[in-house]
Amino acid sequence: MEGRKRKFNQNWWFSKKTMKKLFILLLLIFSSNLYSEEESITKVGVLSVFSGEFSIAGQEVSNAFKTYNRLYLRHPMKFIYEDAKIGSQDGLKAFEKLINISNVDLTIAASSTNSNLAAKELINRSKTPNLVVSTAGESISSAGEYFFRFGTNDMLNGSQSAQYLYSLGYRRVVLLVEETEYTNDVTKHFSNEFESLGGKIIISDSFLPDTSDFKSIVTKIKSRKPDAVFVASQT
Repeated sequence: MEGRKRKFNQNWWFSKKTMKKLFILLLLIFSSNLYSEEESITKVGVLSVFSGEFSIAGQEVSNAFKTYNRLYLRHPMKFIYEDAKIGSQDGLKAFEKLINISNVDLTIAASSTNSNLAAKELINRSKTPNLVVSTAGESISSAGEYFFRFGTNDMLNGSQSAQYLYSLGYRRVVLLVEETEYTNDVTKHFSNEFESLGGKIIISDSFLPDTSDFKSIVTKIKSRKPDAVFVASQT
């Protein structure tokens, strides 16, 4: 009986020790699996205009991603949304938050060219692929190896508009351009194409974003009596 008791106690000691080791091993495996699952999730930063006058654009972007996530997503991905608004400073802040704080694996930008270019150095330095799905021009195409343009080329926006106006018989045209990266790119290609076709730009004027008083510009335009006015505006 004494021998059985000693044997039982020895087996119990061995059992407790083994169980302890097994518990630690299972804990490590479980923790490792959790870590692996977390690591395998691709974090995607989505930038658009989610507030202000053009928030309807951001809402459409958000709805598209949510629909894809609900119906078609087959891989572990997490979408993180940031409001890039329209301007450069807001765009840079949105990219900084996604790249430096949320540590996203890539960004998808349905935002202004200004906001994308403001983060050019950050994107290329951090080697974070940035997929630009909104309209973009030469400045995006040459922004660096981590910029990928999927949106309509601004060169076409400008040149095709020039071809259309010229086909309507307009030969003397005024350019009225908002001072943004996107609109300057469009009008550059508009001017080159329109003049190559034989048209003439009789006035080329610009205005700052959020300008609301155009009386002096309109007065100047009316005095020259153009065939058409081409307004390149982002806002």
